[in-house]
Amino acid sequence: MKSKSLATKSQDLMSMIHAICPDGVGYTNDVINLCADLSDASMHFYNGVVFFDYGIFPFLNVEEIHLKIGKLDSKHVIIRSEFDKESFVEFVNALSIKSKIKKGVIEDVNQSYGKSEHLLDKGYLLVMRHLIECLKALQRRREEKMKNEQVYIDILLSMPLGLSHVVTAGEVDQRGLRKTAREYNRKSGKASGRFIKVRCYPDVPSAVIVTCEQFVTTPYKKRLYE
Repeated sequence: MKSKSLATKSQDLMSMIHAICPDGVGYTNDVINLCADLSDASMHFYNGVVFFDYGIFPFLNVEEIHLKIGKLDSKHVIIRSEFDKESFVEFVNALSIKSKIKKGVIEDVNQSYGKSEHLLDKGYLLVMRHLIECLKALQRRREEKMKNEQVYIDILLSMPLGLSHVVTAGEVDQRGLRKTAREYNRKSGKASGRFIKVRCYPDVPSAVIVTCEQFVTTPYKKRLYE
């Protein structure tokens, strides 16, 4: 089905429709609230704005009526709806998450979603809630990883003089490690007498060696940490 929208300027008519279509009103509120929740959950993964790109009924074809006063649309009521899997898949593929996770989300929907026999597609609500919870879980995992990486980097920066440690790509973001080490050397190296050096591990591109050396103010050493 294709979306169809009917606007009315009659507040009495909209009040009547709200009174005789309580299921449609409740369903519409659920859809709009889920759109807001998806916008929040996807803000770290989607390079866009859900409202602007997909409207207030994302991934849903609807027949709806609403009140229009001037440029303001309000009191939407969905009379009929159908999940738009094509736009849903488009959105998932646009997320900055691993391809394996994208594939898993799409497969979950393919296996669990069944076309509704009712006018209001309740299965769509389950799809949206599943996607939102997946994104929230990914963000929690990302934040926990960042927290653990920062603790690890703090430990490396506090190493005693003369010690070295090999860091692999899976343990910490090496680009972030190098940046943090440069900042530490610039801001605290001279005062602490410590210089954190990060260099490539021989013949192992995925690893680096972190060494704590004596800070020496020389042109050569200066080039190392600037």
